[in-house]
Amino acid sequence: MVAQYEIRDKVLEYIEMLAMSPVKSFYPTAVAKYVNTPVKDIFPHLIDLVKVTSVA
Repeated sequence: MVAQYEIRDKVLEYIEMLAMSPVKSFYPTAVAKYVNTPVKDIFPHLIDLVKVTSVA
């Protein structure tokens, strides 16, 4: 089992890498494949990123 902080760090690494390249579409499964973790473990971190980066 991978620690949550390791998953979070890899998700952030992937998102930062993606931010520097042209993206036509985004798939959570691509993040899961990059992190080598099931999608169900990736979603909480993606949701947190949306909450943090959203302006209310």
